[in-house]
Amino acid sequence: MNNNTEENFDLKRLRMVYGYHSKAMKIKILDTDFKLNKEFQETFPKMTALINTARILNLEIDQQRHTLFSWTHKGRSCGWLSIFEDVKDQDLDIIDEHQLVLSQIGGITTDYGYFNYNFFLLQQFIFTEYQCMKGLGDWGEDYELACTKNNIPLQDKINHEELIVFASAYRGKLTAYNPVTKEILQFIPEEQNYTRGDWGYYREKMENQPDDTFYTIKGVTYFRDFVEHLAEECWKVIFSTYNKVHKILENKQLDEAKAIAESLVDKTERGSVENVIGEFYFYQEDYKTALEYYVMAYNNGYSIDNIIDYNIWEVCELLMQKDNDKVKWPQYYLSLYPDGRYTEDAKMNL
Repeated sequence: MNNNTEENFDLKRLRMVYGYHSKAMKIKILDTDFKLNKEFQETFPKMTALINTARILNLEIDQQRHTLFSWTHKGRSCGWLSIFEDVKDQDLDIIDEHQLVLSQIGGITTDYGYFNYNFFLLQQFIFTEYQCMKGLGDWGEDYELACTKNNIPLQDKINHEELIVFASAYRGKLTAYNPVTKEILQFIPEEQNYTRGDWGYYREKMENQPDDTFYTIKGVTYFRDFVEHLAEECWKVIFSTYNKVHKILENKQLDEAKAIAESLVDKTERGSVENVIGEFYFYQEDYKTALEYYVMAYNNGYSIDNIIDYNIWEVCELLMQKDNDKVKWPQYYLSLYPDGRYTEDAKMNL
């Protein structure tokens, strides 16, 4: 159990973010252990590593079991509140990995602190079973209309009625999985369709789909990938300089960002910062310098969710067009990734 000072601080934050006055919310601290089972640890090693660094407070809120996960690093705190539900008569095809998450860390109902540039932004819930739904709800009608308007062939239409929505943002962004393939899709209507690269992850429009409908998330193919990517993004915010460098580069303080990268001893952390600097150059359309920083990140072993693999190939594709050289850049990619995700694409250009 955490000491009283930490408990009081966490409970104070909880009352603030949960939206209730102290008299309206009945909270009871449960003096119970919290331990992730072996199956969860083996299925979600990154999320396990993150949870193992948290302060854990088991609670009963209005007679419902919850757990508050909190972190403090360099004087700053953040966390999320999970609910453990007893949901009955829910007509959902919840996959095994989703059930495992619910049984071990619960469904995330709210977060607090400085979780920015990650999946938490404007999320109403993540994983929470009683808020999950089968199909897109009212957005299904919008999707059908968009398909009709854009003459999408029947064979290309997504069977959205079978999708399980397990995360939702305000105003409409839905994250779902196919219960058979476990593949992740996002439905992002126009009002939620921010510029590519904002909010901590990249998404790509699906082929043969109308604009402002279905997207995939870079590096996230299956439900397991989503959980692990969420853990990685939270880890960056809590423990690394990743978020700090993002803020610095928003003000185009490039020299300061480079100095931070050079000062980092941990190679993986340095690689994550070099990747961010590479992204800065990418959006300045300085692709060769972007590639230099991506390769630095690669050499430092930064390979979370295949981000570097994707970034290097993306730049090589653009340099092929810019330099009109369809041999040099595919060969360069293959020298780094002879068995990468885009090896076949590179070979097709030779």
